[in-house]
Amino acid sequence: MKKRIPILTIFIVALVALGYILYTPETKVVDTDSDGFADEVDRCPTVASSLNNGCPKDSVVQNNNDADGDGFFAGFVKDASTQDINDNEPCIPNKNCSTCDFDKDGITLEQELANKTNPESDDTDKDGLKDKEDSCPLQYGLSEAQGCERELDALLVRGGNKFMYDPTILNYCQAQLVVLDWPAGKEIIRSGTLSLEDGGEFNYPKQKLKKGFNYTVLLEITSVTKGVRFKNFRIDKISL
Repeated sequence: MKKRIPILTIFIVALVALGYILYTPETKVVDTDSDGFADEVDRCPTVASSLNNGCPKDSVVQNNNDADGDGFFAGFVKDASTQDINDNEPCIPNKNCSTCDFDKDGITLEQELANKTNPESDDTDKDGLKDKEDSCPLQYGLSEAQGCERELDALLVRGGNKFMYDPTILNYCQAQLVVLDWPAGKEIIRSGTLSLEDGGEFNYPKQKLKKGFNYTVLLEITSVTKGVRFKNFRIDKISL
């Protein structure tokens, strides 16, 4: 004779099963753009579209448009951190990209760092010449010297009763001609500020200098245009 299961037992088992069904935790589906495609299958999870697995029709291809070579991609991308809002400008969104030319001087960030120039200034040394055209971009210089310092030689010589020098130095400095006795160094003659109109000649008073004595003649620079260095702008120990 078969043993019957009590009706009460059957009822209890059924009630437990029903409770399990009713209270089983539901797996949450994430759909960031609320387009009906879960993020895990949505090709464009931040752009709502009912097409192409959640992408607009013209955005099927992803992560391969990088016209400016900055490592960020145009169009719609899976990871928003790689989105490029301007694929013709490598400085956007990251101005530290090696191909970025933040100051628009035609030199990339990679080249600026190698040259030690300022990537945020097109004229690092502030001499008026753009870094790309400046042969010495880290040194204040002159445009006629391609942005480098100009080394000037005054070519100071004596002829007759005058001293002659290269008048072009007066384009870069103010100077006076000074004659000292040698070796004591006492000042004998001092010109006024030399002028281009003098043509590079200074006539000294004959009575001031004596034959048989030695003198030092020099150009004393009183002010200098930045970017100029002088060499050999004196004559030591001349004899009359």
